[in-house]
Amino acid sequence: MERNTLTEYRSDERLPPQDELYIKYQLVELDGRERLHASRVADVSCRGAKFTSSEPLPVGQVLVIDLISPPSQTRYHLMGQVRWCLEVDEIPTYHAGIHFVEDSSEDFAKWLKNCVV
Repeated sequence: MERNTLTEYRSDERLPPQDELYIKYQLVELDGRERLHASRVADVSCRGAKFTSSEPLPVGQVLVIDLISPPSQTRYHLMGQVRWCLEVDEIPTYHAGIHFVEDSSEDFAKWLKNCVV
């Protein structure tokens, strides 16, 4: 997906995380196996995050994710929808944007309550 990096799509301000913050998610590979992926979060808002991926993520894909802050030992189990994915080099490296899907889970409520980026 082509994306102007200067355009702001989130209504909340994007900021670098105050602590180290990682995103972990699983994808089903073409051969049917599930593979775990993890990446450091580049920026975050209360409603979404930008992170790096080693493969393209389909726009619209809903992922079950864990946001993990190792320094504080905090983990949030959330749902997120891929909003954009952009190849940034030939290694391959992709930057992706995910929108946290609002749900009635305790973790989502805790994330919003404690969302201090």
